[in-house]
Amino acid sequence: MRRKFWVAMVTVLIMGGLTVPGSARAEKIQGQKQMMIVDDTFRFVPGTWGDYTIVDKVKKESYHFVLSILNDEQVHGKNCSWMEIRIDMKGKPSVITKVLVEKTKQGPGEPLKAIVQMVGYDPFIVPEKYLKGKDTQIAPEEKYKIVKRVGRQEVYFKGRKIRLWKVRTMSESGKKAVAWVSEDILPLGVYKVDIPEYGMYLNDWGTGAKSEIKGSPMNFYLWIAKIIGAALTDGMKETKK
Repeated sequence: MRRKFWVAMVTVLIMGGLTVPGSARAEKIQGQKQMMIVDDTFRFVPGTWGDYTIVDKVKKESYHFVLSILNDEQVHGKNCSWMEIRIDMKGKPSVITKVLVEKTKQGPGEPLKAIVQMVGYDPFIVPEKYLKGKDTQIAPEEKYKIVKRVGRQEVYFKGRKIRLWKVRTMSESGKKAVAWVSEDILPLGVYKVDIPEYGMYLNDWGTGAKSEIKGSPMNFYLWIAKIIGAALTDGMKETKK
């Protein structure tokens, strides 16, 4: 009962707009994390996936991150793509976010539609008002532009040869990072990022990606009502014991 009630209350708070402003907002979204994208390396190839370990060295926590590119879709004459992100954190339910984004040369554009599922619960459709702008509840990607290529190397990983470039990058907010990137690693193109406050390390990549969303997505407000109703029902059962 406690777990269901906790999930319901947290979700009510975040979807009610009680989040902090700016980049910290992503950290308040249940189970979501920002995605680092290095300019000119992201590829929208349907069926490709990348598996990474992300380390937040400041908070001293790590999590498992899987990005999948699903099917293409045309929206108002724009070329778009469904992509999916799964975040696994120790002691918390895995969270899957399926997002429809416009395809741009710099990577994913703004989200047009989104479905979220905490593993063990029904999926829900994110209301349009929470897709972008100041009220967004979809963790944004953090884009880095390549400033300079400073080295080249070939390595064998999982039995496959990867051609790597070591690059100096800078984010839209002015943060700097050194990364190893490769066009051989689809879809994200990142092999390794290792800086004092952050680490991103490739575990595997491949093809054949499919959506991990299970069940039919619900209207968000019906989803909230269902979760709260289940929590209250469990509470009444425990009271009668």
